[in-house]
Amino acid sequence: MTDATTSIPLYWWRDEPNFGDSLSPWLIEQLLGFSVQWSKSGHKLVGLGSVLWASEAGDTVWGTGVHPLSELRAPDWSPIGVTFLAVRGPLTRAYILERGGECPELYGDPGELLPYYYVPRSDVAHRDLGIIPHIYDNTGRQFAKSVPGARIIDPGRPWQNVVDEIAACRLIWSSSLHGLIVAEAFRIPAIWVACSEGAIKYQDYYYSTGRTEVHPVAWVAAAEASPPALPECRPLESHPLVHSILDWWHGKP
Repeated sequence: MTDATTSIPLYWWRDEPNFGDSLSPWLIEQLLGFSVQWSKSGHKLVGLGSVLWASEAGDTVWGTGVHPLSELRAPDWSPIGVTFLAVRGPLTRAYILERGGECPELYGDPGELLPYYYVPRSDVAHRDLGIIPHIYDNTGRQFAKSVPGARIIDPGRPWQNVVDEIAACRLIWSSSLHGLIVAEAFRIPAIWVACSEGAIKYQDYYYSTGRTEVHPVAWVAAAEASPPALPECRPLESHPLVHSILDWWHGKP
């Protein structure tokens, strides 16, 4: 149970509602059994999302990744003094190493742990297709309206609603990174659709699963595309992301 006397300082992006970022505090509370409190100051944990740029000396990073606009958000960002438990993928690790940091070859997005802790509602109507435009993907939102019978999933809604809707689909088209990650975590095939934000964070995720040949398609081409094979499902009891954060929390080297 959560101990009300202990609160973990955690940074997650909350400038706009986005379900992938909102997963961070909930998942970490489930894993560690303690409440979290949003913090931007030093000596915090930085979890889900493309928020590597928000880490600083004294912080601990677990599962986050580089953002296409990282250098614009934090042009003087340095990994020196940051402890890296795991990062989303090898492109994030390369970004850290290039700037003089030290980072283990331990990859994964914590979003893939969601099915071990959350059971989607069973009363959501099932659909063959769900479409998830990125929060800034206006083209995707307009396109989705033209697809008969598709469920349009808004990633700006509360994360439980988004996950429930994803889990009730047989196929996902998504320009939202966590739309793809969560769909695949629940063993639902997903097609990566390009958006203007750039490819690096998506590639980072796919590379972390050994799938280096996955490429985005345009919305108009999604119906003709085949989803990539689903990644290997890693058991919770041996999942390296779980061990990395639990070892850190319990002070193990």
